[in-house]
Amino acid sequence: MENANKLIRQYFPKGTDFRLVSDHDVMQVQRKLNQRPREKLNFSTSLKEFYAMIS
Repeated sequence: MENANKLIRQYFPKGTDFRLVSDHDVMQVQRKLNQRPREKLNFSTSLKEFYAMIS
C-alpha cells in the first residue's frame, strides 16, 4: 500500500485538494498505474493480472 501511495504522489503531491481534481484526471492516473509493470508481478501489469484471473 505504501508503494501505491508513493506512485500516486508522483501525480498528486501531498496537500492536493482533491475537490479540485476532476474524475477524468483521477481515472487517467488510475489507468497509467494499472498499466505500469510491477516487479512484484514478475514485471507484468496489474491490468493483465486482473484479466488473467477473471478469464
